[in-house]
Amino acid sequence: MINKFAVIVTLLLAVLIFVACDAYEANETYEAYEAKEVHETEKVEEIAEIIDSQPRHNFSPDAILLVETVEAVHPIFVISGLLPEEYKQRRDEYLAVTAEPLSRRDFILATQRYITLLRDGHMGRDLTASEFLEIEMVVQNGRLFLADRPHAEVLEIGGVPVNEVFAAIEMHYYLENDAERQRSYAIFSRDRAMLSFAGAYIDRGRVELAIYKNEEAGTLEAGFRRGYSRDFVGSFLDADFIIRHEVIDDVFYINLRAFVQHPDMPYTLAAIEEAVKSGVWKFIVDVRDNSGGFSDVAEDLLAAMGITPPSDGMYRRTSEMSWWDVDDGVKYLYTPPNMEAANPNNVFISVLMNADSFSASTMFGAWVQDGGLGNIIGQPSANAPSAFGAVPPPITLPLSRLNIGISTTRFLRPDINADQNTLWPDIIVPAEDALEVALEFLQSLEVSN
Repeated sequence: MINKFAVIVTLLLAVLIFVACDAYEANETYEAYEAKEVHETEKVEEIAEIIDSQPRHNFSPDAILLVETVEAVHPIFVISGLLPEEYKQRRDEYLAVTAEPLSRRDFILATQRYITLLRDGHMGRDLTASEFLEIEMVVQNGRLFLADRPHAEVLEIGGVPVNEVFAAIEMHYYLENDAERQRSYAIFSRDRAMLSFAGAYIDRGRVELAIYKNEEAGTLEAGFRRGYSRDFVGSFLDADFIIRHEVIDDVFYINLRAFVQHPDMPYTLAAIEEAVKSGVWKFIVDVRDNSGGFSDVAEDLLAAMGITPPSDGMYRRTSEMSWWDVDDGVKYLYTPPNMEAANPNNVFISVLMNADSFSASTMFGAWVQDGGLGNIIGQPSANAPSAFGAVPPPITLPLSRLNIGISTTRFLRPDINADQNTLWPDIIVPAEDALEVALEFLQSLEVSN
């Protein structure tokens, strides 16, 4: 009786407290967005703790709502050849699994396995807080190492071979390219939910790692701390700036942490325009650790340099939830990719990238590379240049309180003959060396035409 009453109270709270974390709107101030994000994250955590205090729930209505919404909104269902053959089987398995009472964590894992079939790196990466191992790890060539001891390879976690942990990660996250695979392995090998799913033995909140170093085997014990996967790749909300610029010799350097309409943006755009008028033509745009945002910000940056970039092709799914609601039965709007670019000031841009450059950062780099506007220096970004995106405000599943954004568009990089899965830098160097290499490269260029 007590459990039933608690469940009823939980559901009433979930209905009464609205916690939809809206996507950033260009007409919303950065400060308002920052405050709202923090406040709503706290509310999500509070409700999640209430729900998690009960062992099992009937989340079937949430699963049905999610499937119906995904199939009505996501473009994979209207573009020929993209939907995996096993989709219907996996969807039906998801609905069957969630028809039985589940813990919230098991419902989340089942939802992640379903979302993976959409082949969309923008969806399902950070549905809720989890617990992560307190030690940092890195992946090199498919092998897991301790970050502070680069020659200490992790062979097992909680008695489970690392490759089995990697397999569990692949089941729950769609990894668009190898850069994303290496990054996600390093993050989610620390995730308690992934480790538990893989069968790792966790004793009183601690787990043992089998280590191999210098031809000797050993062990290391570690505990967990609460957090989100985004905590390990950084967030522009944690940065002490969004955009900064400075002139280094004859190079205009722009450090951009997110493609959002920040109050400092007009100041930098005006400075770019003045620099171009005075004869500056060498630019660096640093999008290392930039998780993306809105492509119109990228267009503004290039416009200040006098540049019209190439454009992505787009399949834009039309639906009531998307930004392209068409009433005459049209399933999607298609725009072909276009490689044409205009650069009347002969500007040269070096784009600095790393594995944590994502979404609009990848798009910006592809525009520069495909349009012949400069080069990319650093490491490949962690998502594909042809990928899903354009996510409207998320839906909030009423029982689990999961906020899930659903892509509405399939983007196609301007150069249809280039690699569609990986944006390869023109000069591959360790990300931490990219700025120095870019400055040396730009100093070697001849005077602009």
